[in-house]
Amino acid sequence: MTRDEIIKLASQAIDDTRSEVDLPAQMLDLITTTFEALSVPGMTAGDAARELANGLKSDIGITYDATRIGQWRRGERAIPQPVQDWMLRACIAHAIGQCGGTAPGDDAGLDRLAAMLCPPTRPSQK
Repeated sequence: MTRDEIIKLASQAIDDTRSEVDLPAQMLDLITTTFEALSVPGMTAGDAARELANGLKSDIGITYDATRIGQWRRGERAIPQPVQDWMLRACIAHAIGQCGGTAPGDDAGLDRLAAMLCPPTRPSQK
């Protein structure tokens, strides 16, 4: 299947989904969607930010505080690429489900999908 055929099929699937699912009036962003994916009923936005910070620390070994996460959420600072990649992996299944789709059923499938959507890993600068 060519790239153009894949894009056409994806576009058709998105159009089909839009007719079946009521999307929120305000479009969500990566941070808000990640908060939703990490949250359980009763959690506050602060709880979700702490959950995000804990996940980043345990999975990629980088520590961020609620202040920095708030700056990302408000668009005051750019989100580092490794953090964007982590958030995409953390919320992709949730986002697909919210739009009426079916996410891959296993971690390997989610990782493959996320890798397809993330930019290439940049070499570390010394």
